[in-house]
Amino acid sequence: MKIIPSIDKRLSHANSLRGQIITSKIKLFQDNQLDIQYERFDNDLGIRLILKSFPTQTVLDDIGLLFGDCIHNLRSALDNLAYELACLKCNPPKKPRAISFPIMKDLSSFNKRAKICLEQLPEDAANIIKSLQPFQRDCSPENGAPESDLLGLLHEIDLIDKHRIPSPVIFIPQKHNHSFSYDLTENEFALPDMIYCRQEPLEKDCILFEYKFPHCVHGQGKYNIDFMLSIIINDQKFEVEEVLNLLFLYTNQIINLFRVFFPNNPDIDDANLIAVDVIKDANGFQFIPHNQTPRT
Repeated sequence: MKIIPSIDKRLSHANSLRGQIITSKIKLFQDNQLDIQYERFDNDLGIRLILKSFPTQTVLDDIGLLFGDCIHNLRSALDNLAYELACLKCNPPKKPRAISFPIMKDLSSFNKRAKICLEQLPEDAANIIKSLQPFQRDCSPENGAPESDLLGLLHEIDLIDKHRIPSPVIFIPQKHNHSFSYDLTENEFALPDMIYCRQEPLEKDCILFEYKFPHCVHGQGKYNIDFMLSIIINDQKFEVEEVLNLLFLYTNQIINLFRVFFPNNPDIDDANLIAVDVIKDANGFQFIPHNQTPRT
């Protein structure tokens, strides 16, 4: 069920890049074992874990290039869609340079900047595009806020990619899983208190965790820690694989809404569209599947 080859080729290429990123992420942690050093402090009452090895920036930048290319193809697929919709009304369009898929966070900007574009589209298609805008979110529990809209996030990352490589960074997840074991001398029993957990991006020789014991602990520790490959956008961190999956899914859902405008293609069953809600909290953005289709 294709709209036109160019749009589906964009989506197919974006999906291929998404697969390369997932493979690169797995390879990143397989080929770059993060060596963690155990160190005592405070007269052996405390222990800290220090990251002694770290992937080179080149490795992370390579993933960033793939990430930016994937985002660009998703955003361009929407612009291609707007152009093909305009061709349904007038082929070729009278003002092709003014045609793009508008994504705005406020109504006044939309009315001012999207007017020439939407006038060249079929009226029903223009109304759907308007209904999908981030500014339509009214901050209610059902609809969320404009700042948490996935289209807005896609547009923002695409703008960033035009000026610089979106460089991934490695974090300890907010809800992290880690464990360690240590040897105790006879008659000793001590549960440690975590007094420090790094929240900033990781780098070589940084302290990951610090623990404090009520009395001296002897022996060496063994540790198992999960790490998260993320992209930082406007001071918010997004797990790379998760955000790509959601943006790819949502872009496809939106394009599916417009397939009915092309009579040579079958209709799409709306029941197959699964929207995604994005909720912003103290830990950043949480992505939650929603049982409604994108707003129309």
